[in-house]
Amino acid sequence: MRTREFIVLFFIVDMALLNVSLLLAALFRGADLHLVWQDKLTIVLNISGALVYIIYINDMKHLKVDLWTMLRSQAQRFTAFITVATILAVGSGIENLTQVHFLGSISLFIIFKSVLSLFLFNNIALKNSVGSKIIIIGDNRIAHQIYKYCKDNSYLGYEPLGILTEKKNNRKQENIIGTMDEFQKIYDATPFVACIISLPLYQSDDIKHLIQISEKNGVRPRIVPNWYNVINRNFIVLMLGTIPLLDIRNVPLYDYPNRFWKRAFDIALSAGLLVALSPSLS
Repeated sequence: MRTREFIVLFFIVDMALLNVSLLLAALFRGADLHLVWQDKLTIVLNISGALVYIIYINDMKHLKVDLWTMLRSQAQRFTAFITVATILAVGSGIENLTQVHFLGSISLFIIFKSVLSLFLFNNIALKNSVGSKIIIIGDNRIAHQIYKYCKDNSYLGYEPLGILTEKKNNRKQENIIGTMDEFQKIYDATPFVACIISLPLYQSDDIKHLIQISEKNGVRPRIVPNWYNVINRNFIVLMLGTIPLLDIRNVPLYDYPNRFWKRAFDIALSAGLLVALSPSLS
């Protein structure tokens, strides 16, 4: 299933969980279930859920994340959902807004969503516990980071065999298993499905040779755009259609969630100042 289909599926599941939470909260306080769908709070919470989903939809483009990133992202979304729902509920002037109905619905949704997210995460981790064997090529900082990341996050489905260096390495490191010239020998001994090439871009001849020998053996070659030695600062990779771009100057407000919170803070601050100054203006 493609990422876009996953995003649509998650949206449907989240909205279903939200409406089930509304029904259970209404049932708990003895309300008429037939009137739940006509309640303003139902409309407000559904709109809030959809808005927060749109705000954070870019975070779902990469579905394979580590546990800490997933929990942090969930906390951000829950905070945004509660904030938007509170603002809309108060602003729409809902009559008979009870804490049991409002807080109960939100609390149940957060519980259901958290349990489902942890279940899916653990299911993916267990499913991918036996990873696809890969090798990393290049004795540099990025190659070692990739090796460590794959080892620490085995749920991604990658089992790194080790690192191949450009030439014979006298240093005794456990993760270095040979040189680039031993590619075929290592593959014959332990077949792997992919190789991650992390060589400096000026070694284009070596990269082309590795691509050729990889494709000859049915190994999928993947290349890290190793500009780190040329650009001595952090950057992010953007896509202009199918063309990758390196964004050197990454401004935090470029991210839509950051712009959303900045705007929300400005509105809240302006409203607070107006309330505080209103006696002196009258």
